[in-house]
Amino acid sequence: MIKKKVNISEHICSYISLMKWCLGFSWKTSWLYTIITITSSVLLPLLVILKVLVGKYIIDLLVLTVNNKNIIAKNLLFLFCMELLIAIIYKVIQSFSQYCNAMQNELMNGSISLTLIDRSLEVDLEYFDNPSFNDKLTSANQDSYAITNTLWNIISVISATITFSSALILICQTKIIYGIILIISAVPSAIMSAKFTRSTYQLSLEQINSHRQMGYTQAISTDKRYAQEVRLFNIEKWLKQRYNKIWKNLLNEKRKMTRKHALITSFLQFIPELLIILISIDLAFSIFQGETTIGDYTLYTGLISQLWNAIYNLSSSTMDIYGNRLKIDNIKSLSQFENNVRDEGDLTLDEVESITFDKVFFSYPNATNPTLYEVSFKLNREEKVALVGLNGSGKSTIIKLLLRLYEPDKGQILINGINIKHYKISELRANFSVYFQEMLNYGFTIRENFLITDLNQTASDELIEAALTDAYFAELGKYSPKRFEANLMKYFDQDGIELSGGQFQKLALARVFYRRHSAIILDEPSSNLDPKAEKKIFNSLQTLTKNKMTIFTSHHLSTIYLADRIIVLEDGKIIEDGAHLSLLKNNQRYAELFRYKQEQYISI
Repeated sequence: MIKKKVNISEHICSYISLMKWCLGFSWKTSWLYTIITITSSVLLPLLVILKVLVGKYIIDLLVLTVNNKNIIAKNLLFLFCMELLIAIIYKVIQSFSQYCNAMQNELMNGSISLTLIDRSLEVDLEYFDNPSFNDKLTSANQDSYAITNTLWNIISVISATITFSSALILICQTKIIYGIILIISAVPSAIMSAKFTRSTYQLSLEQINSHRQMGYTQAISTDKRYAQEVRLFNIEKWLKQRYNKIWKNLLNEKRKMTRKHALITSFLQFIPELLIILISIDLAFSIFQGETTIGDYTLYTGLISQLWNAIYNLSSSTMDIYGNRLKIDNIKSLSQFENNVRDEGDLTLDEVESITFDKVFFSYPNATNPTLYEVSFKLNREEKVALVGLNGSGKSTIIKLLLRLYEPDKGQILINGINIKHYKISELRANFSVYFQEMLNYGFTIRENFLITDLNQTASDELIEAALTDAYFAELGKYSPKRFEANLMKYFDQDGIELSGGQFQKLALARVFYRRHSAIILDEPSSNLDPKAEKKIFNSLQTLTKNKMTIFTSHHLSTIYLADRIIVLEDGKIIEDGAHLSLLKNNQRYAELFRYKQEQYISI
C-alpha cells in the first residue's frame, strides 16, 4: 500500500479556508459579536503582559536601597494605580466578552441546528433508506458543536499568538535561548496530539453505525410505541444485554487508543516542565552573580510561563481545529447527496383534469428488481380509481411518483397533458390531499395538527368540526375542556388526549378531508377502522369526492364498490384494467382475488 505524501501547503490552505469559513459563519450570525470577540482576544493577552511588566518594576523598586523614599513611594503609588487600572480594564473586557461569547454561542447553535434541519427536510426521500446518508446525518448532528468549537479555538489561537509574540519579543531581548528551547520542546507533543486527533475521529466515524444501533436499542426501550410488545415478549433483559454488548465493544476500542496516547503525551509534556525548572535555576544564579535583578527574575519567569501557556494553547487549539476540520468536512459532505427530484418547473397548477403514466419504470435504490415495469394508464377528472394488488405490487410507489417524492427511472408522468417536472413542486402537491399508509398525527395541539395540513387555511373551529364530522369523529372536540387547543398524545402535556388506533386513523382522515384539493389519494384508508366506521366514512367519501378525481388502494372488499375503475398490479406491472363487473367476467387475477376475499367473509 502506497502512503499518500503529506502536502504541508495543502494542510495550511485547508486550515486557512476552514478559519475563513467559520469566521464568515460567525459574521453572518452576528457581525457585532464577532468584532467584540476578536477585539477582546487581542486586548486581554496584551493586558496580561503589561501587568507582568508592571510587577517587575514594582519588585525592583521594593528591593532598592532606599535613599529617596518620597520619590520611590510616588513611583510605587503610580505603579500600583497602573496595576489596579489594568485589572479593572481586564475584568470589564473579560466580563463583556463572556456575555457576548454566550450570546454568539446561542445564535450560532441555533443557526447550525436550522441548517441541519433544512438539509434533512430538503433531501430526497430515497436517502432516508440509505445507511451511508443516515450515518452521516447522525454524525453531523452529533458533531454540530464542532463549528462553534472551531470558532472559539480560532479566537484562542489569536489570543495565544498575541501572548506568544509579546512574550517572545521581551524574552529574546536578553535571553533568546529560553524562547528557542521552549518552542522546540513543544513540537513532539504537538505532533503526537495531531496523530491522536486524527485517529480518534477516524475511530468515531467507524463506530457511528454501532452508535446508531445503540441509540436505536435505547429508543425501543424508552418509546411508548414498543412498550407493550417489549413486556409481552419479555425482552427487557435481552435489550439491556444488546445495548451493553455494543457499548462495551465501543468502549474497549476507545480505551486502547486513549491509554496509549495518555502514556506517550504524559512523558512528552513533562519535558517542557523540566526545562522551565532549569531556566528558573539559571535565572537564580544570574541574580547571585549580579547579572539580573529580582524584578528580572519575576519578569522572565512570568514571561516564560506566559510563553509556555501560549505554546500549549496554540498547540491544543490548533489540534482541536484540526479535529473539528474533519468533523466539519463530514457535515459539509451531506451536500454530496444530490437530489434527483429537482424543483426546476415554473408552471402553476389550478386543477387536476387528467393524470397519465407513460411507460414508467422505477426501482428503489439498491433493489435487484424493478418496482414498476412499463406502467401506463390514464385517469380523467371525476374518475374514482382503485389500485389493487398484493403487497409489493407497486400501488404505493405509483402514489409516491405522482407526488414527485421519487423520480421515475424511465418514462414520464403527465398532469393535464404536461410533464409534472414542468410544474412547481409546491403547486403540484398542493392539488392533492393524501392519506398515506404510514399516516401520522403529531404531538401538537389538535388545531395545529389541522393547521399544518393546509397552512393557507385558518384552522377555525368550524372548518375543523366539518372535517371531523366527515370522518365521523365529531366527538373529538368533547374529549377535553381545552377542545382543539388540547395536546394530542402525552409527549408534552400530561393532560394530552390519547387515541385508539381507529380514532387515530379517523383524525388522520379528517385532516385529509380538511385540506383543500382537486384530487384525493387514499392509501389503505380503512386498515384500522371497524366495519361501522368504515361504512360511514365511505358514505362520506361518495359525497366528498364528487366531481373530483379519487385514487385509492385497499385490501378491503368494501372499498371496491367506490371505484368506477380498477387497475390490478402484480410484480410492478398492470395486468388488468376495467370496471368491477367486467373484470369478474374476465375471470383472471382480479376475479381470483375477489373470490378469495368473498371466501374470507363467508367463512366469518
